[in-house]
Amino acid sequence: MLALIILVMKPLVTTDAGPEPVTNRTVVPGTLPGPVTHPYLFFNDIRETPGYQNRNLTPWSGYEYEIIRGANIVYDRDFSVPWPGDPREDIMSRAGYAKTFAMAWHITGDEKYAKKAVEALTNIGVGDPYSPHRRSVAVRDYSIAYDLVQPYMSEQTDAKVRDKLAKLADQVYRELNSDGTDTDYVTFWDYHGQAYINVAFAGLALADYDNPGRLSLKSGPSDWLKCGTDYFFVSDPLHDRHKPIVYYGFDAATGKDLIGYNTYTLENMVLFAQAYTHVTGENYVEKYPIMKGHFTAEVWDSYPNGVEATYETLLNLRFNYHACIANLLDEVNRSAVLRHYDNVNANIRYMPDPSTEWNGGYTTAYLCEHNYNDLPRNPPPYTSHLNPDAMFQTMRNGWSVDSDFLSMVTTQPVSTGTTRLEIRADQLGIQYYGKGNILLADGGENKWVRNPDYGMAPVYHNVVVFENPRQPFPVDAASGGRFVGGSKGDASGVTTPARVSRTVTTPWMDILTAEEHITGSPNWTGEKEIPLSSPIDLERTVLLPEDGYFLVIDRAEGSEPWIYRNIWRPASFEIVKTLSPGNIGRVIGDLSLGGYRYDWQAADYAVDVDTGIVTEHFEWSTTNPYGNPVELKVYSVPASKVYLTKSLSVIGGNDMASDVYSPIVYFRSQEPEKNMYRVTALMSRYQSDPEASAAQVKVTGTGNALSISAPGYVDTVYTGAGDSRFGKFATNADTAYIRASGDGYTRYTILNGTYLDAGERPLVKATGPMDYLTVDSSAEDVSLRVKSDTYVTITLSQLTLPAKYRVLTDGVQRDNWEAVNSDTIRIKASHGEHTYQILPA
Repeated sequence: MLALIILVMKPLVTTDAGPEPVTNRTVVPGTLPGPVTHPYLFFNDIRETPGYQNRNLTPWSGYEYEIIRGANIVYDRDFSVPWPGDPREDIMSRAGYAKTFAMAWHITGDEKYAKKAVEALTNIGVGDPYSPHRRSVAVRDYSIAYDLVQPYMSEQTDAKVRDKLAKLADQVYRELNSDGTDTDYVTFWDYHGQAYINVAFAGLALADYDNPGRLSLKSGPSDWLKCGTDYFFVSDPLHDRHKPIVYYGFDAATGKDLIGYNTYTLENMVLFAQAYTHVTGENYVEKYPIMKGHFTAEVWDSYPNGVEATYETLLNLRFNYHACIANLLDEVNRSAVLRHYDNVNANIRYMPDPSTEWNGGYTTAYLCEHNYNDLPRNPPPYTSHLNPDAMFQTMRNGWSVDSDFLSMVTTQPVSTGTTRLEIRADQLGIQYYGKGNILLADGGENKWVRNPDYGMAPVYHNVVVFENPRQPFPVDAASGGRFVGGSKGDASGVTTPARVSRTVTTPWMDILTAEEHITGSPNWTGEKEIPLSSPIDLERTVLLPEDGYFLVIDRAEGSEPWIYRNIWRPASFEIVKTLSPGNIGRVIGDLSLGGYRYDWQAADYAVDVDTGIVTEHFEWSTTNPYGNPVELKVYSVPASKVYLTKSLSVIGGNDMASDVYSPIVYFRSQEPEKNMYRVTALMSRYQSDPEASAAQVKVTGTGNALSISAPGYVDTVYTGAGDSRFGKFATNADTAYIRASGDGYTRYTILNGTYLDAGERPLVKATGPMDYLTVDSSAEDVSLRVKSDTYVTITLSQLTLPAKYRVLTDGVQRDNWEAVNSDTIRIKASHGEHTYQILPA
């Protein structure tokens, strides 16, 4: 039941309000209790709207001009007759004109626009009915137009329009499941995700409609409104699965669009959120929190310059609708989206395609876009955005344009009704942005040049792939290589979901671990996966030390030998644009393999080239959009055979000009192996920055290790299995990270282990396995976070401890610890995830 609200009319800003409005009608139970007086969807008086209040300022003056101009362009049209051969003949266009006329009347007070709006409304049904989708949009715009111009109608005209609009709403409602004959099929972006919201507008605008003429209707205002509320967010009775419609299109964990088709549904949702909130007094985005997640997702899923990170079908777009929804957000989220909005508009001029995405019309902007010039702009209170149930993870070390950023695809078990997500070979794929530029990019959807395959193949993604040394796979047309990636799913949905097993955020270290159990490779027809001869368990962990470089830890384990490849896709927002399919552009950058310049542009397209080079590193030199030279160094152990492909990437836009050649670098196993343990450091710098160096560290045992030396510290990173020694260190953890700074070890992290030794002395020893332990002793205080499935006693040594100290467990002082000696403490940790702080007493 919606909240009780009595709508109070203020005087309309008109020169002649026309006939007396019909008021104080009884509302159908279950919709809006109490009498209603139009207009009420967005305002009671035009002077309440942000467009009218700011009509002398830019951009609102432009919105007002375009609304009136639009009304004048079609003013002489006769809406009582068809317009044969006119592309604007369809019902959706006619409804849009009705809305525009009604807005022009309120803005100008000129009665001629009211008359034209009424003319358009009384002729609902004249013209081309076109498709169910366009009829649904027509319901939305006719409903808005009716609400706006109803005060001008006579009682007889009002009754006629209400019946016509109700018949159209009933038709659109019944078409949602083909009048009960198709209760299985849902296509969110092309139809249902829009149509459910559209028909809900009629539930608001005709809330008091009780079908006085007893028309043959199968639905009414209560049903229509539920399409934008209960059916959308709770349970949809119109389809067999009773799944809320929103979950076909949005990530249940975050609200992010599942495949990146944001522009298909944005305007409907912004308008309805505003209308519902104004009519009922209930904040739509607070009542349905997934919508708050949806309207704030661009804050965290975009690169630091405001450009959307490539994800499924979503390319490097810039969304700038946030000023139309910010008034419904809480103070923290409002400040964050406004900062993002400013960031987008400040940086688009530096992009290859300097445009923004927001298909909202001038009326939407006039009604919804408030003036926020005096409100604060602050980043959100987090940096990395990690969620074990989410489809997309992002990590960053800050919110400035030149902050470091990495994303990972972690597709969960969903069914979208489209194979655009399900068979894309991007599971656990990453992207890396640093120093104001995209440096390792996802390939996006190649739709314009060469062999347009929409970026399905693994060569378009920064993932791990594998060759079969026993029976080679067929040649992949997109890369020329005989390798495959793991299957994510098929036409029925995601069948090999990612399992996000570890998410940790601390001031000194962020950690993300995701896994997939790979049993087959993708079948591009959408049919079941092509089985492998035996499964492969793949785990990818990303570590983000506070300083801002990334460590990517790849671990693959199988029962048979495979040849593993890590795909790396160097990129840049600086491109030579594609002019035609016969004149293809390229990313601008120089590639060096193992310290030697390599002419990647000379390679043939989609050919798997053995460079003959064995190395641990490659460098990519380019320039960011702000004119600053940037260098990416990728250092990866063990040393690998380097293969290369000249492929395609869609960079910086969403059109042919952005579909350009780019190099693909593969680090390939030197020999077949059952298990693969790889450590990779992603480091970017400006030319003026000091350069870090990296080197392989010898391992005694199983695995690989890498050291990174930079001014002020030396980091050592290991991954492997069992008890192993590497340099000064020893561990039984799957992965270990140690920072040496000054005279001691100031930070360290172990994953899935019980001990870590440094210099023949313990750093940490636990009585049982820990999923993770991460420690920061770089300041006077010592902080640690740990997760374990059982009670464990943890002994920390080689610490610089105060003479007297106390220990907080999750912020509360407890006695679950004991001092062993001057540099050692023992903590009794309960199971679960906990934070401990050792503070001066």
